[in-house]
This record gives sequence, structure tokens and C-alpha cells, in this order.
Amino acid sequence: MSYVYNVGYGTCEESDFVQWIHAEQFSEDELSVIVEDCLIAALKKLAHPKSEYLHQRSPSFQDLMESTQFHAAMRKHGFARLRFVAAFSVFGWAEALDKGSWASHTDDGDKRMAGRLLTRFLKLRPNYLKELKIGKRKENRRRK
Repeated sequence: MSYVYNVGYGTCEESDFVQWIHAEQFSEDELSVIVEDCLIAALKKLAHPKSEYLHQRSPSFQDLMESTQFHAAMRKHGFARLRFVAAFSVFGWAEALDKGSWASHTDDGDKRMAGRLLTRFLKLRPNYLKELKIGKRKENRRRK
């Protein structure tokens, strides 16, 4: 049996997590110690006086966790990257029922999904678009 571990970072605007598998089960504290070891391995390579990080005092967690050194250290600890058979992702800020929402940030898959959702949702709630227009008119009247 393999155990799955989610290792990553988050910022105010983004996050990135890598799913690792291992034959052994670790607690969060044990995983934290392993990740710390791997961060040290990455720091050994990336934190030196001639590094590209001179604008900072040290590399960021993002820099370290995305480095080949960090990934190699995780593999030395017996972890392997979890490989997905399939994945699903959409642009999270786009409106789910509007194919044109955030058009410059969405791809054809996002637009197709929004179109299919709208079609299926209108079968459940046929008056939704009328309700939406009434709601917008009331909102516009309040603003005046």
C-alpha cells in the first residue's frame, strides 16, 4: 500500500502542491522533518553569495520547493511523484454559467464546461436567465 502526501506552498495569489507517494505512513510532524531535510538540501545548492537570489536574503520557499534539488532530496527519502491518470482544472474566477467570463484567461475547455453547465442548469431552472435579468434591473435601479 502507498500513502499520499501533499507538499507545497501558498502565497497571496497562487499555490502549488505536489503529491508524493511513499510506502511508509508518516505523521504531519514526521513529514515536516523530512521536508525540512529536503529544504536544507536545496538551500545548500541555492543559497550562496553568487546566487540569483541576491535581491533577497535567501531563496523563497517557492524557489526551494520548485528546485530540482528539493525534488531529488524527496526521492532520496523514498518518495515518488504521484502520477495522475486524468486531471480537471478550470480558471477559478470565471463565472460558471458564462462562457464569456474572463475570456482572456479561459481556454476552450473552460468555455465548453460553462456552456454545458448552463444548458443542464436551464433544464433544472428554466427561468434562470429571466430571473437574472430581473435581478440586474433591480440592482441598476438601486444604484441610481
